[in-house]
Amino acid sequence: MLERVFREREQATSDAFRPLVAWAESGSGGSLGEALSRAVGGYMEFLLRRPSFLRLLQREELAGAGQLRESPRDSRAIEDAFRALCAVAPERGLRSFDVADAVLLFISLTFSPLSQRATFMASLGRDLDDPDVRRKHQRLVTEQLLHLLR
Repeated sequence: MLERVFREREQATSDAFRPLVAWAESGSGGSLGEALSRAVGGYMEFLLRRPSFLRLLQREELAGAGQLRESPRDSRAIEDAFRALCAVAPERGLRSFDVADAVLLFISLTFSPLSQRATFMASLGRDLDDPDVRRKHQRLVTEQLLHLLR
């Protein structure tokens, strides 16, 4: 089951990050902010469509992640996209950045809020099931990523 959901996640993540990779490789596809926003939105949409993915990872975390460590899951789309961006950062007027920092920021601001919708996010009064709230959150994540890169 873990292998299947990670394959689905990898496909969804690859699709979501395609505009960012295109921007890094050729500068096409609009602005960097637009490409980042599409990556954020695409990943969050996957997580919203697949709440079982969130629950499965939370269960694994609570159980010590033993099954997760034993399951083959080569999920690199996010890291690869930020690595492509890092490679062209100087020539595109971006600062040098640590790829792991970009991945950490991205996951922290996308996965974590969605995995804590009923607890932390509810205490903030932010319902990410509401499209307007989700768009505002998407802008926040995009702005934070741009801050890291610029």
